[in-house]
Amino acid sequence: MLFASDTLAQFAGPLVTNTRIRYVGSLLTDDGESPPTEGDQIAVFFEDQIIGRYTFTQGQEDPIAFAFFVSGDDPFTDDIEGPKFGDPVTFQFYDSSTNFTRTDIAPVNSGNEVINVVFRGQLGIDIPIIDLPDELLFPTADPPFDLRLGADPGSAGGGGDGPAPTGNPDVDNNGAINREDAALVIRIVTGSGRGIDDATRSRADVNGDGRVTSADAIEVLRRSRGG
Repeated sequence: MLFASDTLAQFAGPLVTNTRIRYVGSLLTDDGESPPTEGDQIAVFFEDQIIGRYTFTQGQEDPIAFAFFVSGDDPFTDDIEGPKFGDPVTFQFYDSSTNFTRTDIAPVNSGNEVINVVFRGQLGIDIPIIDLPDELLFPTADPPFDLRLGADPGSAGGGGDGPAPTGNPDVDNNGAINREDAALVIRIVTGSGRGIDDATRSRADVNGDGRVTSADAIEVLRRSRGG
């Protein structure tokens, strides 16, 4: 587990809502350029608003790794707090050694190609049958991406963060979308789905990414409330 430090904060504190996604990856640099050091920061922006921030620390196990949450608009409030599902986001990097903010940073895929990233966070809703940590309650960007310093964000070719939800949230196939459907998903995720047939397991992949995870349970709950 990686933790961001708030002791050094060039970028202002980010927006925090209950609609989130987790970004996990590595900050890559070009040959001859120094890796990140303590106090360097990554910030995620929606327009001019900071919606996520990570601060590198001296004690982290992998010196170039990052893992942090990014927040978006909560659909159950009247205010527009941040990006909605599908809105593009951008990145900046603060170099603590020079006290300089860089915009030549961009997400890259496994082939080192610059990609676009859009917000695909999901609304966290308490599930009474089980207490899940944030790392499970909110999805992690899939497919994953790294960030590269020295890259041109304007050269992006494709999109990241996985597909939009396409599956069937009525997991138990009874004509209603509710917490019982989410509970079925959680049973499968936690390995307590004995007796659940293959058809139900197939429907439990609500977001259509080929896996049954807690993200599917959150998607069920979001759709049950009209999201």
